[in-house]
Amino acid sequence: MEVFDTCVIYGMECECTFHAFCRCPMARSLWQAMEEVWPLPDIGTLTNTSSEWLLHLLEGRSETMRAMIIMTLWRIWHCRNEVIHHKPAPPIEASRRFLCSYLESLLTIKQFPNADVAKGKTAVSWSRDNKLKTTPSASVKPLRP
Repeated sequence: MEVFDTCVIYGMECECTFHAFCRCPMARSLWQAMEEVWPLPDIGTLTNTSSEWLLHLLEGRSETMRAMIIMTLWRIWHCRNEVIHHKPAPPIEASRRFLCSYLESLLTIKQFPNADVAKGKTAVSWSRDNKLKTTPSASVKPLRP
């Protein structure tokens, strides 16, 4: 495997994890799209605090916020791999819908662990304190023992 000193996608900055997840224009585009739907920190305020930048970013955040950050970084890495392996990057909107749907499913399962939750059958909204609120519809039926 070849190792590069500069970003293999845009060829601008030094290739490091902070660049790959926060500085690369492709990563920034996806992060900013997720900022529109999730209360993520402004990507412009993130700083490279050495090899532990991610730990600093996650420190003191709620469990849901950490999940949003990690899922966004996971999708950034997926998109980056697609491009590096000569495939087209998934459209930003498709990535946004995928992440929102995936997190909604995980949080619904967490809130209703014994329910048979049908995909797309739960009303989801954000509360004022940035917590996800889910309300099962009539199609969400408790599992029978």
